Order: sequence, then C-alpha cells, then structure tokens
Amino acid sequence: MGGGVIVATSTLVRPRPEEVDLETTARTILNRHPAVGLAIGIVRDGRPASFHGEGLADIASGTPVTENTVFRIASVTKTFTAIAVMQLRDRGLVDLDAPANEYLRAFKLAPASARFRPATLRHLLTHTAGIREALHVTDLLHLRNMGSTVAAGRRIPSPAELYGGALRIDADPGSRFMYTNHGFAALGQIVEDVSGQPLHRYFREHIFEPLGMSDTTLLLAEVPMARLATAYELRSRGPEKVSPYEVVPPAEGGINSTPSDMARYLAALLGNGANDHGSVLQPATLREMFAPSFQPDPRLPGIGLGFFRAN
Repeated sequence: MGGGVIVATSTLVRPRPEEVDLETTARTILNRHPAVGLAIGIVRDGRPASFHGEGLADIASGTPVTENTVFRIASVTKTFTAIAVMQLRDRGLVDLDAPANEYLRAFKLAPASARFRPATLRHLLTHTAGIREALHVTDLLHLRNMGSTVAAGRRIPSPAELYGGALRIDADPGSRFMYTNHGFAALGQIVEDVSGQPLHRYFREHIFEPLGMSDTTLLLAEVPMARLATAYELRSRGPEKVSPYEVVPPAEGGINSTPSDMARYLAALLGNGANDHGSVLQPATLREMFAPSFQPDPRLPGIGLGFFRAN
C-alpha cells in the first residue's frame, strides 16, 4: 500500500489523447514492470478521453482487462480519507490543528514521551504524527503488503481491536516525515467518530455517489467476484494466484474501483473538486490540499494534505 496520488507540476507540452498510442505505452510499461494485466487511460478537459486494457484480469477464465474491471486501488484510498476529513473541516466539525485525540472515541493516540506535542489532524494527513509503519516486530513480516490483511469473508477487526485501544506515537509530531498506514487508520476513525457513520457509508454518500463512482466500494463483499481483478505474485514458475483478502484498517488502502470510476475521480481532482456528476470539495479546499503543508526545505516539493507532490 505504499503508493498514492501524486500532484505533479510541469511546463512540458503534453500530447493530445489522439496522439498517444496507449497500446504501445502499455506494452512499454509491462516490459519494465511485468504484470498479468494493466489498465491505462487518459483524462483530458475533465473527461475520460481514451482507454486501453492490456492482458488479463483473471488467467483461469481468460477474462480481459476492461474499463469495468474492479481493482484494489491500495494507498490511493488515503486521498479519499483525506477528502472526507477536509469535508468535515469545511463543515466546521473538526480543526486540522487541534489534537486528534479530541475527536477520537474508539481509541487514542499514545505518545511515547510526555515531552511530545499533541498530534493533530494535519500531522496525520502529512505523515508527520510520529507513528511508525511497523508497530510490532511481527509487522516486519507484512511490510511487503504495507499493511495488515485478513482473508476475504472473515470478520475484519476494528482499529480499536487492532491497536488495543491505543496507537503509539514514537517521534515528536511535526518533527519528521514517517510514512505510515496507521495514521490514516486514525483519520478514518475520526471520520466515523465525528460523522456517526461507518466509513464505507460515508465514502459512498459523500464521495462516490456525488462523483458518479457507482462501481467503487470500501467493502469487498459488494464487488461481483467475476469483475474483480485476481491478484497474482510473479514467481520464477510464472504467476501464482493470491487468495482474496481485506485490507485492515480499510481507511489506508481498502477501496475497490474500476478504471472508469477512477477516471471520474481524476476528473474531479483536475476540475477543482467537481466532475460532470457533482462536487465533493470547494476549489479553495482542494488547492489547500495540493499545496505543501509539510516542507522541511524550500528546495523540496513537500507533501500536501493527503497528497504527495513532485516537480
């Protein structure tokens, strides 16, 4: 779950969609990064402009990758969690610079030192709350997945159960960048505790539905298995199927979506928080999220609120 949406700035002139050979582009990517299947597309002027699916969504059935194949979007989920937090901020329900413990009900953030300043929502959004990625020695076994998982169909433990009521802070908040899934688990819990809604319902009502993302869900049980891209590990003997699993906690990497729906999401990010279907943020709020909120050196692009930045 180590990825995320990157806000990039450039003065290069981009080719028009009709000038891009997506089939060639897809095969070039797969030559460098082998995979069973790949979906690639272009969004331009706020609308999906072109799409190409390469390879298979499932080997056994020979199902091809299409615009409607459901993929796990992994850490891009974090940007949805960040949008949910900013929606609550714009409604006056949370303050980004208030201690996160003021809003957490199910569990608390527990500093390792009494000298640490309180961790705020802004710290959590910028991976500067001082929370490690590997909380326990056994977590080192799961670093490849960048998160905990449970087999599909089994009960998903709540963050309160996962953390035993307290999530440890090991560095003074605001002092350093420490990428962590657990900080966004705390943000997801804040969305639930403040809104009074389960996270999957909040996402659906306040983000997915307004943007027309009808095939996007936080619940794997809602995904038709015939449309879900099968996960594989590439071994020396060829691809090996990975059994379906749920991401724990889901706020950091649990969303399932399609290329069509993600094109609608990207259109909204490029369209000041709105696409042809509706709006999820005010333009000023989205600009605030894209701006550097933690920037240890002015020569670095820094990190926004839930979004990485790059030049």
